[in-house]
Amino acid sequence: MREWLRNGASGVVIALLLSGCGGGGSGGGSATMASSPSQPQRPALQPPAPTTAQLKRELASSWSLRAVRGDAALAAGATGKGSVVALVDSGVTSYNGPGGTVDPTDFNDDLHPASATFRNGRVVAGGGRDDLDHGNWVASRIVSKRDGRMIVGIAPDARLMSLDADQSCGASCFRADDTAAAVRHAAANGADVINLSQGSSDLAGFPIASLVEATGQDVVIAAAAGNTGGSLIYPAAYAGDSRLGGKLVAVGSVGADLTLAASSSRPATPEQAEFYLVAPGQGVNATNAAGELQRVNGTSFATPLVSGAVAVLKARFPFMSGAQVVDLLLSSARDLGAAGTDLTYGRGMLDLGAALAPSGSLSLPGSDGSSTQLAGSHLDLGPAFGDALAGSDIVTAALAIDGLGRAYDAGLGRGIHRHDPAPLLQQRFDAFAMGEATDGRASGSAPLLGGGVSWTARTAAADTRFTAYRAENVDDDSRGRVGWAFGDIDDRRLRLGFDMPASALYSEIHDNEGLLLSPADMAMPALGLAGSGEQFMLAAQGLRVAVHSGDALQGDGGSVMIATRVELGGGFAVTHSLVNEDGAVLGSDAGGAFAGLGTGARTQFLGLSLGRKLAGWSIGIDASVGRSDIDSGRGAFGDWSAVWSSAFVARATGHDLIAQGDRLGIAFGQPLRVEDGSVRAELPVSQAADGSIGYASSRLDTTPSGRELRLELAYDRPLGEHARVQPWLMLRHEPDHVAQADDEAVFGLRFDFTW
Repeated sequence: MREWLRNGASGVVIALLLSGCGGGGSGGGSATMASSPSQPQRPALQPPAPTTAQLKRELASSWSLRAVRGDAALAAGATGKGSVVALVDSGVTSYNGPGGTVDPTDFNDDLHPASATFRNGRVVAGGGRDDLDHGNWVASRIVSKRDGRMIVGIAPDARLMSLDADQSCGASCFRADDTAAAVRHAAANGADVINLSQGSSDLAGFPIASLVEATGQDVVIAAAAGNTGGSLIYPAAYAGDSRLGGKLVAVGSVGADLTLAASSSRPATPEQAEFYLVAPGQGVNATNAAGELQRVNGTSFATPLVSGAVAVLKARFPFMSGAQVVDLLLSSARDLGAAGTDLTYGRGMLDLGAALAPSGSLSLPGSDGSSTQLAGSHLDLGPAFGDALAGSDIVTAALAIDGLGRAYDAGLGRGIHRHDPAPLLQQRFDAFAMGEATDGRASGSAPLLGGGVSWTARTAAADTRFTAYRAENVDDDSRGRVGWAFGDIDDRRLRLGFDMPASALYSEIHDNEGLLLSPADMAMPALGLAGSGEQFMLAAQGLRVAVHSGDALQGDGGSVMIATRVELGGGFAVTHSLVNEDGAVLGSDAGGAFAGLGTGARTQFLGLSLGRKLAGWSIGIDASVGRSDIDSGRGAFGDWSAVWSSAFVARATGHDLIAQGDRLGIAFGQPLRVEDGSVRAELPVSQAADGSIGYASSRLDTTPSGRELRLELAYDRPLGEHARVQPWLMLRHEPDHVAQADDEAVFGLRFDFTW
């Protein structure tokens, strides 16, 4: 037979539900089996560890396990470890595991110490062992291991308490006093669930008293419906009886087509139907006392899937009561037959995967008794934070609870996203287009008071020049970008703009030539914390003041920036910027469980600049230091420290180097990066056996793992009278401040033609 197992063959046995004898030996039927009990095989050598292929074939052969989504439970580590299943049956093989041999059934060498044999209502010698196949068939459906033997139990790590109750009146005959004693023994010795793949059509053959006592101790009963093709046998017929507190489930049998077997008993009343489940029991694999794989039929073999499912749930959620576990299995069952509860399939087919899944919406419990819905929880970090927070142990370990108070992985780490900047190629072309007339842009100028006035206007929807590079169309947007710039009037200059990007102010404040992209967000990092909006800039006698009011960089909030630049002479200048963010924190947007990270922030930047012109080159160095004070919200995160940040850039632009009218630009620097800062997190990280939640508190470092350094090269030269070419290259080391990120090179080439 061991050769059969290795070759994947199996025997075929037809087994019917065992019918117990009447109380006091008053008579009753016994099961009919197609083969006589087998004697155990006792191999002398330890078999080799199963291969991956064998394990896959084993799971593939266990179709009934997959039908109730027990394979999903196993994959999630829900194996019943820590729970106890009492099997009141014919016992399991008498093999005792002498040294040097292996257990032919793979579960008999680890029986619960309370396993016992009963005769005349009392415990006798035997330890729950017997060489009849029925008990082994049922047991294998619950606790067979993942070992390549072509059968997997639904709760392979549960502890089996074998209670042999067929010793008083002959093989496969169960007296009421023995069964009742076994049920009481199971409850007294810590069983979570009792599997009863036996019964009687005679009420007197299975009195309810012992079941009431067991369920009163919060033990669940899984009882086979019977193989009469008619009404439920006892004890399954007690389904719905109020004396059992909703802790007994009657189990019918379906085949591979999920149709109720003709032989399977079914509920006769709506009350019974409310506590009736079906599970695969026709043509399913089971292991006999000799360790041989056989195919069996009957409600006896559907029932262990339900009792095993109870064991899995009790192990995973030990604080759930027996009634709660039963209700969960019933409410999560897969509906079969007529919609809703019916007198054929009852509540439907067992679905362990659905029972293990969260019930209702998940929420993050607070130590103060508050609760935050997990749905919609997100943290879109601003560019200065890089990959901060996402790898924090306390964040990745956080738990959320469902509507039944069960804890699950909250997945908070997956809700943290690094800033996704606009494609650098798009930014590059935007920078080149600054101040230039293109399709969709109108411009004009006129003299005014010894100076002049010029204006430009652009409709955003008309600007599709990036389509080829972005592989998408620019959104149709009716908003326009409109600006007015007044020329020199007694050394004063005024600029107004509507729906303009904050970066548009850079060229006005720093006298930038518009060739290089990098200086805008490295020389003046305050511009990177604001989205589009309205602008005002005034320049006069070495003083420049700019105000920008618009959207926050991310989210639905707003921002206001005030920047003041003072020319000190000798090429030196000092810039002070104040950015007030409403609903954002250094360009970050948070919601749901992360909402406590902040409702707003005030950031001040102090920048020092040095610029010189030397032999046809314009050179400059800019460095900024920022301090952010963050308004903490309520919830799992809060109590920010001051957050310090920095940015710097060195740049040079030369003219007429290779050809008349050309320009060459070089820039090297670091975009805004958080250098120091922390925030407190208090998150649920554990759930005790009684269901209580444990919390951990920690201060989280908000600095990123890496430091982005950029090198940018840009060139612009005319090609005749009506065309220009503009190649551009940017190299990024540790892009987005992520230490493990690959270095990046971005190249662009643009041609401009006019006619």
